[in-house]
Amino acid sequence: MRLVCLDFETTDLDISTTRIVEVGVVSLSGISQRPQAPAFTTLLDTLVDPGIPIPQAASRVHGISDAKATMAPPTRDVLVRLLRILDDFDAVVGFNIDDYDWRVLAAECRRWRLAAEFVALHSRLVIIDVMRLLPRRRSLVAVAGSLFGDEGRFDAHSAVADATMTGRVLARLVDDGAVTL
Repeated sequence: MRLVCLDFETTDLDISTTRIVEVGVVSLSGISQRPQAPAFTTLLDTLVDPGIPIPQAASRVHGISDAKATMAPPTRDVLVRLLRILDDFDAVVGFNIDDYDWRVLAAECRRWRLAAEFVALHSRLVIIDVMRLLPRRRSLVAVAGSLFGDEGRFDAHSAVADATMTGRVLARLVDDGAVTL
């Protein structure tokens, strides 16, 4: 199964109003191939111009300001690129992807008249929500710390770092026998 990890940083948590400000997409290969460690390849790591002001509360979380975002490619261009990337995979992995990222992507695709392309992908992709595979809901930072100790420290709230850590968590769950793909 060809796996890709996805994460967004956004303007807020309300699916109906939020806009994407950063996209991280990382392919995951070599999962469950002991003793080889899983391999990660960054496929997309970009800021996005959301077309609206980024609230200061959101900027404090992810560090992305209006000044940075307005220099980035427009949302529609990034979405077209993202959908093409996702089309090469069988499954999309994310942390809380069922409740947030995938729904944000659907809303953004509707907003930018890419709904048909999204629906076509959605109909064939497997969505793997790593948060739902865990015994209880915790943040990605907490899960990484408990699974990897000091090696679990990462640049949280960077989309590509979050996507990579999500892939590491899934690989660990598979390796430990807690999950079968």
